[in-house]
Amino acid sequence: MGESMVILKIMPEEPGLEDKVIEQLKKLKAGKLQDSKKEPLAFGMFIIMAGIVIPNTKEGEVAALEAEVKAVKGVESVTVEGETLL
Repeated sequence: MGESMVILKIMPEEPGLEDKVIEQLKKLKAGKLQDSKKEPLAFGMFIIMAGIVIPNTKEGEVAALEAEVKAVKGVESVTVEGETLL
């Protein structure tokens, strides 16, 4: 099968952790970080928008990716913003 790009909106636990979270995203086992950017939220806090490529081999790949990202130290919450086939 193919691959999918999943767009995640990631909220760090506190300001200043964005770069550390992005470094941890590069080490994911469920998918490969393709792109990331920090977008301002409020008062020096940023959210991370991440594009992660995952295999389309079985059901539950997005849920597994979401669970792995939520387990990253410094991540408060994760929201799937979109998914597209590659």
